[in-house]
Amino acid sequence: MIPEISIERCKGMRVLLIYCPPSEIDDQEMRILPMGLVWLQANLQKAGHECVVLNLALPGADSLESAAESVEPDLIGFTVLSVNRFEVHRAVQLIRRILPGAIVVLGGPHVSGDYDFMASAEEWALVDYFFVGPSEMTLIEALEKIKHGQRADIHRVIHGCFERNDLVSPPEMGIPCENVVTSAGCPGSCIFCASRRIWGGFYIRRRPEEVVAEINALWNMGIKRIVFSDDTFTYDMSNLAAILDSLAERGMKISWDARTRADAISVDDVRYMRSMGCASLSFGIETASQQLQVKIGKNIDLERAASVVRASAEAGIFTNIFFVIGVPGETSQTIDLDMNFISATRPDSVTTHILHFLPGTPLEKIYGRRDWSIQGHRTHYFTEEQKIETLLNWQKRVDEAGRRQIRKRSIEDFKTLCGTFSGQYDLQAGLGDLLMERGETSQALKVYKASLSSLPTPEVRIRMAEARLTIGNAGKAMEQISQATDELGHLWSMGVKINSKTAFLLGYCRELAQDYSEALKWYCRALELDKGTPEAHCRAAWICLQLDMDREAVRHLLGAPMDMRDAEWYENMCSALLNQGKSKEAADWLKDGIRKFRVHRGLVEIAAMTGLKITENPAGQRKNGSAGRRNFRKRRK
Repeated sequence: MIPEISIERCKGMRVLLIYCPPSEIDDQEMRILPMGLVWLQANLQKAGHECVVLNLALPGADSLESAAESVEPDLIGFTVLSVNRFEVHRAVQLIRRILPGAIVVLGGPHVSGDYDFMASAEEWALVDYFFVGPSEMTLIEALEKIKHGQRADIHRVIHGCFERNDLVSPPEMGIPCENVVTSAGCPGSCIFCASRRIWGGFYIRRRPEEVVAEINALWNMGIKRIVFSDDTFTYDMSNLAAILDSLAERGMKISWDARTRADAISVDDVRYMRSMGCASLSFGIETASQQLQVKIGKNIDLERAASVVRASAEAGIFTNIFFVIGVPGETSQTIDLDMNFISATRPDSVTTHILHFLPGTPLEKIYGRRDWSIQGHRTHYFTEEQKIETLLNWQKRVDEAGRRQIRKRSIEDFKTLCGTFSGQYDLQAGLGDLLMERGETSQALKVYKASLSSLPTPEVRIRMAEARLTIGNAGKAMEQISQATDELGHLWSMGVKINSKTAFLLGYCRELAQDYSEALKWYCRALELDKGTPEAHCRAAWICLQLDMDREAVRHLLGAPMDMRDAEWYENMCSALLNQGKSKEAADWLKDGIRKFRVHRGLVEIAAMTGLKITENPAGQRKNGSAGRRNFRKRRK
């Protein structure tokens, strides 16, 4: 909801800053408000202006129309990422219809990378000003000129002053934000990164005393965990040590996490930071090929990087490493190197991204400009050397190597991690899943509830609904399903088209509500939007079996990829074929299933029904455990 504004209008101008989430990328991280808008709000309020920030990604947030009517802004600003430029464009058109006299400005990473095109393109003609680079000071200066009737003195493209070494911080405004920035920019030269374009190649440090004052303000608000959002947090260890030592002297024992380059930190630095409250570190490895390190401009020493990652994990720091899949020169063999690096360093988490272009980066200059208009693709993947299907397969291999490390963790380990990261919603949800697998449903519900308090997401609500159904609490489960359905609907309520993941989740909500016909419609819709949605095939097959649509069940089962064809998949395939009288085909699938999975209760029952003899092999027998949300076994004849 829009907060009440207590500052009188005469003291400044009214500003509404808006974040529009990308409609076709349903990533939890994409729902989080960009830190830059928080900084802008704080600085505008310090300068005497009224400022409200609206995150349209949050369930229950005001609509753009109601926010505009409530605030009556003189100026409306949008932050633009490459992936949300379509939503921003639609929002600008809407604002022009309902507030034709308001000033509309754009800023953010995409504007900084592509301002030449945007400022001259007809599709962005409704925008008054484009802010390039850091805008905390330039926006205030522009507002002062507007306030005094000097709009003619303002250029349409406004460049930030990169050389101002005094980054203004937001603590005294009372904004309850856990993120703190100690520096801006990155000294690296990765060809795919837009940081140098955004920050003009400068690396700007804040004075330690300013950072400490900001953390002290957060401490007084009751916040004991900090996320340092610097691109390369440890690049200046002397500056960092001054901050941490000062916090220790004041008795502020905070828990914090950060991200950095593996060559900007030593093993001794890791141990020092752990003693100073470091709970999590993320390292950008990108590729485990030394040759490709040079090619992409990363240039880190992989042997040193491996020792630092291992030291971080061994020190008790939650360690995450990033890989970029499909960099120039990538092959199946270099992907093997990535997987070997994971096995050798044993991080707690692995995050992968397929390489894609960003405007103004060296990668785009080398391989040619992409179409960043609103007629272009939302994401321009680097497919000059490999097909997207190959890249997705490579990503899946690296992701699985990372998941193998997670599976080695016990529930006790996850409990420790969740205690360290009080607001880490993804860790909490993961712990809830582990507890569900162990049958500890009541504990899982508590953990899911904690995850929702950190970041309300429909995915976790659906997990809670499943848990409540498990213990027979259908009423509460239906409430969660209804709320999740409403939240999913909110993600595309602005007239944007629905994406495959949202369609799948809506289908799953209807399945849990036992509205099978409606569930099947949503699963099929998910497959129309993206034929590569494997779980939609599995769920649709299960629904078809419930509705006696055996032919359709077989079609969906055959659409599921090989890695999702577990024992329950074979059981359903055999059931669907037997229901159609195709005993020979069913027997062939049954033999294949028994060969792969040995003794499985459902397969044994079908074997007995068809008269096919099998030899039990206790040594090869597998547990008959639940497959969780992927268990689409048909429970009938």
